[in-house]
Amino acid sequence: MRMNTNKFTRLLVIGKRGGILQWYEHLIDAGESLNGVEVKGFALNHNNFYERAIKKIAGWISPCAKANITKKRLIRVLDNYKPQLIIIADLFYFSDDLISALITYRQDCFFTHWIGDFYTSEILHSKPLIHHFFFTDTALVNHAKSLGLDNSSYLPLAYNPRVFTPPETNKKRSNLLLFVGAWSKNRERIINDIDYPMLVIGKGWRKKLNRENHKVVSKNINQEELAKLYQEFNYVLNIINTENIKNGLNMRCFEAPGCKALLVTDDVKDLPYCYTENLDVLVYDTACQIPTLLASQNKKSQTATIENGHKKAQEMHTYKVRIQSIINISSLTNKHESLSEKSPTIINIYEVVT
Repeated sequence: MRMNTNKFTRLLVIGKRGGILQWYEHLIDAGESLNGVEVKGFALNHNNFYERAIKKIAGWISPCAKANITKKRLIRVLDNYKPQLIIIADLFYFSDDLISALITYRQDCFFTHWIGDFYTSEILHSKPLIHHFFFTDTALVNHAKSLGLDNSSYLPLAYNPRVFTPPETNKKRSNLLLFVGAWSKNRERIINDIDYPMLVIGKGWRKKLNRENHKVVSKNINQEELAKLYQEFNYVLNIINTENIKNGLNMRCFEAPGCKALLVTDDVKDLPYCYTENLDVLVYDTACQIPTLLASQNKKSQTATIENGHKKAQEMHTYKVRIQSIINISSLTNKHESLSEKSPTIINIYEVVT
């Protein structure tokens, strides 16, 4: 029996409060700007101070007791709110007990799971529950299909324009190349090969770089500080973290253009699904190309690229747009069972947005 998906008006986001990417919070923010759709959230870790304290005490007693609190509270939300569409954001492996409880709602509610990290075959436990899987990296989609999850499609990350916005004034921005991210051996190798003045911020970078024109601040920063930096610098470098990305784009690829900074990114396979090289963003194959890309004689073309990148991010890469895409794809999937059974790896995100 198919549920009525002519109009999803009640959407529930399930995620983790306070995660590194703030994925859960960004989706809740985006929901407030959707017309005709009510969006509520349920955080699996805690939804308020009281619940956090209760779970901490329960965890001392037994991990099962803590999990049981989560299950009971989630079931209460499902019974009272009666969502028509659920977006599970981030990688979670649900227990068989929780899946058994949730599956009773599957007939009246469309379950989606949006994943942005490498995963194991343990994900197959939720196959009976999830109507459609979304992955932020085409390599993750291909892996899912190899496991038999044919109801899987590519949907990239996005950005929150309430946080990542252009500066309010025309204050001159720094021409240093900015990189914000945790240290990795691959990132260290690439940055040491960049003969251009840089500011590198992130955990683990202390005493890792060799060049005198590379300044290092070895610490983590919050998203408000990150947004301010993107507003203060003209150039933002992206180097993917190969520990959790293979083909995809991380949030930096959308947040920096959202702040009208020029994104300088490595040439990942999924880039053409989101941006046009040199029109919206600058792309490098090797680190030694970067100084040429940023040379002063290219300022006029850089300005055009910044404007194009910002416009593309605003129009196509916000979390509001992603929710709209999930709503539309979920409606299509439910109406056409063949799409649900064997979804294309790439669904054109520009066509499903309304």
